[in-house]
Amino acid sequence: MLTGRDDPAAALGSDGRIYAFGGSTSSGATNIVEAYSPTTNSWISVPSMPTRRYKLAAASDTAPNGMIYAIGGNTGGGATNVFEGYSTSTQSWTSKRSMPTARYALAAAVGSDGRVYAIGGVDGNGTVVSTVEAYDPVADTWTPVTSLPTARYGLVAVEGVDGRIYAIGGHTTTGATNVVEAYTPSTNTWTTVASMPTSRFELGAAVGSDNRIYAFGGTSDGRTPMGTVEAYTPP
Repeated sequence: MLTGRDDPAAALGSDGRIYAFGGSTSSGATNIVEAYSPTTNSWISVPSMPTRRYKLAAASDTAPNGMIYAIGGNTGGGATNVFEGYSTSTQSWTSKRSMPTARYALAAAVGSDGRVYAIGGVDGNGTVVSTVEAYDPVADTWTPVTSLPTARYGLVAVEGVDGRIYAIGGHTTTGATNVVEAYTPSTNTWTTVASMPTSRFELGAAVGSDNRIYAFGGTSDGRTPMGTVEAYTPP
């Protein structure tokens, strides 16, 4: 990247570029956004987020001209509920309706129903939450949905090929967890699925070309980074 930073968010844009949002530099929370082009193996700076923050989440509507959403985070003064959308086609930011619940270290994913799901995290009181809220881009409204069975932060979320959203790992009130829970938008229900072999938080995840869900890195104690990679095959 052009700018070194901790705790950014990342998402794939509808233009095929990978975007890195915000994070924390030596000067504190930043609003820097940079885009990586796989075809040229190069980074460019793009318009900054309106709001500086780290430990935010990002989720992308990869339909043509779809937006990337930057969700919540910590401004340096605490949790925020700010919600902003970036258009890759116009290279511009739009402020959207704020999340009902301010939080950071949350996860997010776009569901098969086209809604953006904000999952878990830490709220403005420092409480680890199981809150899940869904944003409808057409109506510009938020709706509370069924909470996570396991409250946690520092988790990741991805949509599997089966249309379910998988909430993976994280940190509960007692420590790192390997729990994986899957949400079905059509029934508004969570199901516990096979746990990761390794308990960890602040990890990454992505769906591979083989349709498996890959969990990358993270930490189990908040100090020692892991190189562990594990793959899950949805049913």
